[in-house]
Amino acid sequence: MTETPKTLAEEAEVNEILRKKTGVMIAIPNLGSKIVTPLMMWIQSLDFKTIDAECPYFFKVFMPNDLHPIEWARNQCVRAFLADPYWKKLWFVDADMNPPFNALDLLDFDAPLVSGMTYIWSGEKFSDDGFYVPPFMKINAFDYRPDHDDFRSRLPSADGKTFECDASGAACLVIRRDVLETMPEPWFRSPRDPYGATLRGEDLDFGLRAMKHGHKTLYVPRVQFGHLKEADLKQICTYGIATGRSMLQALDKLPPEQVVGRIKEVLDKMNFPGERPAEVERAGPKTLEVIQGGRR
Repeated sequence: MTETPKTLAEEAEVNEILRKKTGVMIAIPNLGSKIVTPLMMWIQSLDFKTIDAECPYFFKVFMPNDLHPIEWARNQCVRAFLADPYWKKLWFVDADMNPPFNALDLLDFDAPLVSGMTYIWSGEKFSDDGFYVPPFMKINAFDYRPDHDDFRSRLPSADGKTFECDASGAACLVIRRDVLETMPEPWFRSPRDPYGATLRGEDLDFGLRAMKHGHKTLYVPRVQFGHLKEADLKQICTYGIATGRSMLQALDKLPPEQVVGRIKEVLDKMNFPGERPAEVERAGPKTLEVIQGGRR
């Protein structure tokens, strides 16, 4: 059966829209067949953006279930991505991520690797030499230490500006197609010692090899993903105490006359979005309107 002219015209219109869009595959390596509710709601919102002719992106969501271990799940996502040349960016979003309102801002950058910011929780533990280590928090931006063959987490930038790092976690990582096409397979792997202990995660290992191919990661702190985890409240309390102690130890190294100023510099100007602003004493009346009453 031949197609009617109307059908051909509609197909031509769809093709024209698709040509103007950039194909973005969102890959969710869903290890436990469980996705948090905020992420599912965000995925649903992408359906509307995809059919919006004004949106510059065409989204596809790939969610393989129960693939273990994590490097196998990520490699399957890469294979599905590379199978169709229409997709230009692979965007890993882990199943426990809570995307922010400005998540799509990551796609504005054309860098080979782009990551949003999220926090990583490290529970309390004992060090190799038997000493207690309190729980702590770090961000998913890392720099490589060749002398130790490991990665150290970066501190968040004080001004919130974008910066480059050697690697990032893959929880909210956008990868340009050419990076994967030029890197040798397997893209993700987890090096382990002879006893099976992981030497570094599959995402940092990928970042290290990408860096050796000339691709550093562009890190965008203003795009902050929530990271939903179950946590022991006792450890959270310990974390707060340990963090306060660390701040006091740092302040103790300053001359006494600088301590108050330093505290104000760090904390006084810190505001959270939507927070009630501090009351400011006004010199004049509550309103500058000078004629009131008599309105109809």
